[in-house]
Amino acid sequence: MTSSLGSPLDELIQFEEAKRDLKRGVGPLALSGCVDSQKVHLACELTKEYPLRLFVTYNESRAREIADDAACFASDVMLYPAKDVLFYQADVQGNHLSKQRMAVIRQILEERKGTIVTTIDGCMDRIASPGEVYRRLIQLKAGDLLDLKEISARLTALGYERMAQVEAAGEYSIRGGILDVYPLTEEYPVRIELFGDEVDSIRSFDPESQRSLENLDGIHIYAADEMPAVVNGRYVASVSILDYFGKETAILLDEPGRLDEKARGISKEFQDSMAHRLEKGYHSDEPVPELLSEKEVFDRLNRPRTVLLTGLEQRSQVIREQKSYLVQGKTTVSYAGNFDGLIRDLNVWKRDSWRIVLLSGSRTRAERLAGNLRDYELPAVFAEPETDGG
Repeated sequence: MTSSLGSPLDELIQFEEAKRDLKRGVGPLALSGCVDSQKVHLACELTKEYPLRLFVTYNESRAREIADDAACFASDVMLYPAKDVLFYQADVQGNHLSKQRMAVIRQILEERKGTIVTTIDGCMDRIASPGEVYRRLIQLKAGDLLDLKEISARLTALGYERMAQVEAAGEYSIRGGILDVYPLTEEYPVRIELFGDEVDSIRSFDPESQRSLENLDGIHIYAADEMPAVVNGRYVASVSILDYFGKETAILLDEPGRLDEKARGISKEFQDSMAHRLEKGYHSDEPVPELLSEKEVFDRLNRPRTVLLTGLEQRSQVIREQKSYLVQGKTTVSYAGNFDGLIRDLNVWKRDSWRIVLLSGSRTRAERLAGNLRDYELPAVFAEPETDGG
């Protein structure tokens, strides 16, 4: 994040104590006094030294807000969406959810860094274990020997659909000595050309124009979904997404009370739905989905580097904090084009010796704003942002 946004927090005793205790792993810790985007600012600065951090919130709308706010302070911000527990086998968005979820899984396994945002129900469903993901992974590079019949069978087993021409993620095609495949974790499909049975070249291409974009040294092809393996009609080697995060991950819980309430509601809704289906004679060749219980989820979230973020001071009923801190924030009004109102408030804050940081949507707008403020005899300067890479 930018140093101009972080340095004021470093001068707060409570914040410095919380950062020190988090580093020592004496948590879970509770931080209260901030709301909405203030929480994200506080949390991102508190955990900026952690390559991998996880925000858990109570609904999808709030998750998107957190992701948008976090992007102001960190790079590699990704959303991990939950599946619909009532229509578990059906993805009404095609493979869009699986594409997002597999991208996060790859980010964790390969990069081991980033800011992941999810909801409590995203932590409750069961997915393939990291070991299972690695077992199913196809890795190809130039010079490898490749049997097209064998790779076709493997791709089909991974959930890819064979087509005459690749157009969407999750598809592959074979024409002569050319294999086209569109991995769920890639922005573009890749074309693998063979010379005999040896991989001669790998390059990405535009699915509409079919024109080559970039030569690649190799490619990792992940499964077309994140579902665990099935043996004798049951899912096996299944875990929560929480099991992908090691002990050094910073975990940030947005309003634990609401997380508990949402988790309990999801469990009851799912159990009632499954009971109703059985009463109606529900039958499917697919295994019956399973969810982690609220206790199993919160046991996984109860870690030394977990931070509970609440607006009001309160004790969590599901995760007992070891230490608590109050870092009070104050919200401002929405000026909505009322520049005179902004100037009036800035002069009041200046008179009271406040340090003022304004965040703009672009460099051009920020430089223009600084110039406009100087016209009103406010000593404004433009500070170049420096992301933390986390």
